[in-house]
Amino acid sequence: MPKTYSNFLGLALLDQELNVVKDPVSGQYIDAVIDINRHLWEARWSPKRRRKMHIRPKQFMQDCQIIPARSGEREKSTQLVLICNEYGTPIQLKLSSSTSTSPDENEDNYISFTNMYGNGLQLIAQQQPNLIVYAGKNLHYFSNNNQSFLEIWPGGPHEVAVIDFTKYPYVDKEGMAGFEQIEQIKALKTEPNATFITKTDVKLYKNRTMLIDRDRGSTCCVKIKWKAHDSDKERELLLGFSHRKTMQNPKFYAYSYVSRVYAFEPNAPFDIVARSGFFCLGFATDNEKNVSQNEQVRGAADKHKLKLLKQVFVDCPRIHFVTGITEKYGDEETVIISYGVNDCYPRMIEVSKEFLVSLLKPL
Repeated sequence: MPKTYSNFLGLALLDQELNVVKDPVSGQYIDAVIDINRHLWEARWSPKRRRKMHIRPKQFMQDCQIIPARSGEREKSTQLVLICNEYGTPIQLKLSSSTSTSPDENEDNYISFTNMYGNGLQLIAQQQPNLIVYAGKNLHYFSNNNQSFLEIWPGGPHEVAVIDFTKYPYVDKEGMAGFEQIEQIKALKTEPNATFITKTDVKLYKNRTMLIDRDRGSTCCVKIKWKAHDSDKERELLLGFSHRKTMQNPKFYAYSYVSRVYAFEPNAPFDIVARSGFFCLGFATDNEKNVSQNEQVRGAADKHKLKLLKQVFVDCPRIHFVTGITEKYGDEETVIISYGVNDCYPRMIEVSKEFLVSLLKPL
């Protein structure tokens, strides 16, 4: 990475058709782009507890997601939390046209972020980022039976931590103990074999050293209905996406990504019930390219295709990374999946839960 690179945080509110909403008062799009690392650096925040400040902002806050955290038996979420890599921050998200001001907004710990682009949203950190787990990444929140969990690893084995995101700090670290103070749960049952083998799998199974040795999280979770092949009883599971990438050597094949879906029990110890084989998600369609003014979408990124040994997968980007999954508003049997293509442009697709469940059944 060049020393001058920066990660920016993009925020937007979308309507049911996945278009960015406009503020009814100002007519502006309700979105914003923020250099969150620079603002935290200017606020004198550092994971080193201010003992050592760098001469320029370090990119601690990457791969961010906003989660709605529930408290106890309340039906609605009571707190928004911004999770970036291994850091969690309680936040407020306001419309810029809003004239209401929280009475606590002048507290010392509050950080109001200035937007680089867009004026529709205002992001306010209510506390400084809290380190949840050392050297963590791809962490995903889910809740069940009025309890909150953070998925640490989606497999090898499945690992989950119990964390209450309505109480700050999420991890009260003393010295280097930190994460060890949190209750961690590891799945007890052996993970099932993949339900199908694709051409990609054949190449990878013959050359296992090409892949990292453990699934990493992509996104989680939505509820699905599940019937085992030997039972007529239907039960509820949670479904997510995980990924693996090729090793850095040889460099020619480095950083190629494949994904899978998996389903697990919603209660501890959160055993994995089923896993699909590996697959990819595709490039932009011709229609998307024709209507877009972005030259990356119109063809530049299509050149980077997945290559494994001597085979080129023409419909697969070298890099695809699933970033989100949620039920479609008003249709709980359909999910919206968001993912990035070659780290160049984003896509969103609608998929039925029935199709995703079919990937978890042997073909």
